[in-house]
Amino acid sequence: MSGAAAYGMLYAMAMFLLVQTAQQPWGSMVFFGFVASHMGWGAVVIWTRTGLPFWTMTMVLASLTNVLLVVLASFGRVFPDIPFWAWAVLLGNLVAGIVSHTLERRLHSTRWRAWSTFMEDKSAWDIFTGRHVPVLREPVRPAS
Repeated sequence: MSGAAAYGMLYAMAMFLLVQTAQQPWGSMVFFGFVASHMGWGAVVIWTRTGLPFWTMTMVLASLTNVLLVVLASFGRVFPDIPFWAWAVLLGNLVAGIVSHTLERRLHSTRWRAWSTFMEDKSAWDIFTGRHVPVLREPVRPAS
């Protein structure tokens, strides 16, 4: 099993345990709060190491969407029982992710391929800790 597949499976298990079986709204708030912070941190890592703007934007949007799910849960609207407009936000972010993926592959294809190659042997732990993101930016040199 690839690291990305294992990582996704672990996320799905955590979501099931915290959103479906844990006492609500606390389980949802813990899960989505953790995901929000992890995605926000991931956005910083991706931007500083790769400079891929569309993928960074997607991570920021994912982080903000999870903050929204925490706020909704705090008001008793626990996922998946969220208002229609919140589902529209989730769907919009899904579309934004697909568009971002496509744009990065086309506009920044060299960096995108380098990242894909770098990630081939990475584990779920590498993904969780951000070690799956290579340094693809040119070093900034001070002006002489």
